[in-house]
This record gives sequence, structure tokens and C-alpha cells, in this order.
Amino acid sequence: MKLSETVPGVALNTLSRVAGRPAGAATFALFHFFALRHGVKAERIVTVSGVCDFDYLVDEFASALGLRPRLKAELHRRIARDLFPGLPADRSPFSAAHTAEEVDAPLLVIHDADDTRIGVEQGRRLSGAFGERARLVVTSGLGHRRILGDPEVARAAVDFVEHGPGASHLPQH
Repeated sequence: MKLSETVPGVALNTLSRVAGRPAGAATFALFHFFALRHGVKAERIVTVSGVCDFDYLVDEFASALGLRPRLKAELHRRIARDLFPGLPADRSPFSAAHTAEEVDAPLLVIHDADDTRIGVEQGRRLSGAFGERARLVVTSGLGHRRILGDPEVARAAVDFVEHGPGASHLPQH
């Protein structure tokens, strides 16, 4: 059982559950939180190897290209202006952590300690922002890609989505 096959992520007007991460789309969780901030409702949320902060994506992109600081700053400025118009300066670009006051659904954050694509600090930051409403599960040895195929991870996500907080058997971190 693969999580990506079992619990597809969708974002429509009203959701009973939000879960998933299609292969190659680490930004999926970030976009769900953007939709939740703008009126989409959810009963429960699961993120797997998700990005909390849009800035993280820009910084990783700039690093991969070896952009100089001035060009990286300009990239940040244009993204804030063109993609996030109307957001306050302290909340632009978008961060899922900024939705904690507006989104009241319980959250399961699953991230692998050995994820070299999206660092586990992104999962820790997201769960930390949601406090008591979030449960962080940190796996080990699965990295960014194998985590979705892990039967224990899939079972934990499905249990959470179907039965709510407290249903998962994976240890909390």
C-alpha cells in the first residue's frame, strides 16, 4: 500500500480531509495551507515531507543555481510582489506556519530525518506552529522518496485521516 495511492490529496471548496503529496511535488502541503487560509475547510490534515515556508523553496532554488545574494534578493522581491500581492510584508512569501491561527484542523506531520530534498526542519517548523493540534512523526532511513512507499507511514496517515488524532501507531517526536 502506497500513501500516494491510498489517500490522494485534493483541494476543493470543502474537504473532510487534506492529505497527500504527489510524487515530485514537495510544495503540495504548502499549497493546501494557502487554500485553507483562503476559505477551504478541512477536518484533518496530513503532510508528508512537506514544505512549510515558500522562502525555503526560493532559497534552495537559488542555492542550486549558485545565485549571488543580490540576484537572490531580487528573486524574493519579485516573487512577493507578483505571486503574493496583498500579503503583509512580514507574511510574504507565504508560510504555512502563518495559518496556525486560522486553520483549526488537527495536523499530522510526517517527515524523514534523512530527507535531503526537504529538510526535516520544515516539518518541525510546521508542527511547532500548530502546537497541541499537531503531531510530528519523524522517520529515519526513508529519505524524501521512499517515505511514501513505507507501509507504516501509509498506515499512520490513513489511520489519522479516517479516525483522527491518536489513531496512529507511529511514535511522536
